[in-house]
Amino acid sequence: MAHDLFGERFIGSRVAAWHQLGIVVPDNEQITTSEAFKRAGLGFKYHTLPIGVTLPTGEFVQTNDEMAVYREPTPDDPEWRSLGIVSSGYQYLQNEELAEGIDAIAENTGWKFETAGALGQGETIFACLKTGKHSVHGDEMDSYLLITDGKAANRALRIIDTTVRVVCRNTLMRAESDNSMNITVPHASGVEQEYRFWLDLISNLIKSQEDTLAELRVMGDVKITDEIAKRIFESAFPFPTMNQRVKLSKSVETMSITDQTREKAKDALSSAVVSYEYNMRQAEKWQSGALNLYRRFNDGAEQGGQMSKAALEKLRETPYAALQAVTEICDFGGTNRDSVASATLFGARAAQKSRAWASALRIANSSLN
Repeated sequence: MAHDLFGERFIGSRVAAWHQLGIVVPDNEQITTSEAFKRAGLGFKYHTLPIGVTLPTGEFVQTNDEMAVYREPTPDDPEWRSLGIVSSGYQYLQNEELAEGIDAIAENTGWKFETAGALGQGETIFACLKTGKHSVHGDEMDSYLLITDGKAANRALRIIDTTVRVVCRNTLMRAESDNSMNITVPHASGVEQEYRFWLDLISNLIKSQEDTLAELRVMGDVKITDEIAKRIFESAFPFPTMNQRVKLSKSVETMSITDQTREKAKDALSSAVVSYEYNMRQAEKWQSGALNLYRRFNDGAEQGGQMSKAALEKLRETPYAALQAVTEICDFGGTNRDSVASATLFGARAAQKSRAWASALRIANSSLN
């Protein structure tokens, strides 16, 4: 699936999902997360079933303490879908329980529903609340509370705060950053109590958001050259390390061996060389793309064209602008669009943005000190 959604299970305020899929809630309509889940078809349930064998006598015998997590059939996918193998102590919340917890915090804070959806075959659920609006030197940002839960997909239940640019909704995910609020709730005994405990303490999010915005403002206070900006892009999209197989392939031609042995060695090492060269090209392509977007930003061609001239002038040629270029590449660019939604939130692209953030902040702080 080019969009990585489960069917078209996405619902959002004002704007459709990737590839214009899902349900759009008008600006003048406020709904709860529970209502959104119902509209988007996110009410399906999960079941944990024992793994075993059926003996010739017809008796079922569980083979070990592992269990299988299955998603029940849905109208558009009428099959039981296996989502993975877990231990016998694995526990999780049903989707409606996740939504109820989000509704409770929304009622206490006044935060509004923004988006919700399912990825893959329904193994991953996400929902966002809009928590406020902020400005970094005139560049306006919305802040969001993101809840994600992966059932048997090597992902825990997570509560994350994130800032998103108003102009193009670039998600500045800081999933791996030390100062972001990123709470992980393991799928274990007491998961429901743990989930509600952290939601009750969500006021800590405010400080986390202010810390995040303070770092962004620091990034916007320092002017840098293109060469320094390239260091940020290289941190986000590093060149691959040449492993021993690739190094060995470089010296095969000069070895004192028979031609037959040399050809066999080349064949054995070829896959490592192809992989290394491909990753080199990808890194170069992403670094070059980020640099081009950075220069467009500096020339006043900011994505969306809605930032004020004063803000553009303040933020041009800064680590902040370089970070925006990386975010633009990760969220809306690159060559592999198959799982951009999932990777942006959880995977390689989140890590790329995290590295860019750390590099941009480090450069900004070193310039100010």
